[in-house]
Amino acid sequence: MSRPSRRQALLAPLALLTPTCFGDRRAQAAPRELRFKVPQGVVRVYRPPHYDAATAGLAIYVHGLYTDVDHAWTEHRLPEQFAASRRNALFIVPAARSEAAAMPPWDDLQTLLDLVARELPDLLPDATAPLVIAGHSGAYKQIVQWLPHPRVHTLLFLDALYGGEVELRAWLDAATENRMALVNHDTIPAAHTFIQDVPYALYRKRCPTQLTSLTPAERQAKLLSMDTRTDHFGIVTNATVLPMLLRWSPLPARG
Repeated sequence: MSRPSRRQALLAPLALLTPTCFGDRRAQAAPRELRFKVPQGVVRVYRPPHYDAATAGLAIYVHGLYTDVDHAWTEHRLPEQFAASRRNALFIVPAARSEAAAMPPWDDLQTLLDLVARELPDLLPDATAPLVIAGHSGAYKQIVQWLPHPRVHTLLFLDALYGGEVELRAWLDAATENRMALVNHDTIPAAHTFIQDVPYALYRKRCPTQLTSLTPAERQAKLLSMDTRTDHFGIVTNATVLPMLLRWSPLPARG
């Protein structure tokens, strides 16, 4: 008997680690959370209230260093922030590296999407739905590895521009629909250098808490860079930056 391939092994039945689950998928009015484990680590998923898979988008959030999925989920109040965005999207928070010396756990984005599709076959949006990737701090290293995937068209960097500028610029230039928003505190010098020779970049001195504070041009920008006085960890814990960026993205609003 031949040995199973690596992908077949990854797509083997997944072990649920918590009784918190989606339950009756016809009851879409209430939010739901799911937690499961795969060889790469824990994956957590949030389905917002009144979720409609037929019209939904997909959002992936990659946490930064010095935390893990479960701590980021609770300490950064990620479900509350996802809900506050008022987006009709399925939110996925996969395992990510916690130490600077560690390698990103996901070789490619499709493996993650396949695993979630296996677990949630009736809830995952269509493959043509908008897909948005957000990341904080050291998340950049994992996100840069996902740039070749054909569905990646929107990136949200929360003080995460610590590297990958060459790959990110090439990705931005590769397609008109590719867009990126940067919110910078510790990464202000790197962000200023990154945008200085990008003709389509827009810069805003202060990141607002509401999307309505952005100008029409900023809302439609291909590359929007915004500085903030909120510190590095406050950017992801203050519960205003991430929801605003998710509203800036092409994720559809909840009806």
